[in-house]
Amino acid sequence: MTAATATANQPTLKSYQLVAKLKHKMHRRRIRKAEAKLLKEVLDDATVDTNVDVPKTLRDALPDDMEIRTSDNRAIVVTECTGKFNMIGCNQAWENLCGYAESE
Repeated sequence: MTAATATANQPTLKSYQLVAKLKHKMHRRRIRKAEAKLLKEVLDDATVDTNVDVPKTLRDALPDDMEIRTSDNRAIVVTECTGKFNMIGCNQAWENLCGYAESE
């Protein structure tokens, strides 16, 4: 066996790189397929409500009337938009969710 035939039978570094690159692409393709499948399941789920009204003002988010504020099932917390994001207010559902009272 000559040196030329021995190196011809051995894979080169480039072929290893190509195999690694193909494996990476196949892995990414599987991930994208899984994500697409999950997205389809979420979009087909009848329990997901996409017609949610987002409050535009603090008064809309946390009404002054405590009965309306406590009857809302959505957990709502309002924070400052800069700095340490200090809490401005929350509703009863948020207090039940996290276990802390608004005064804490």
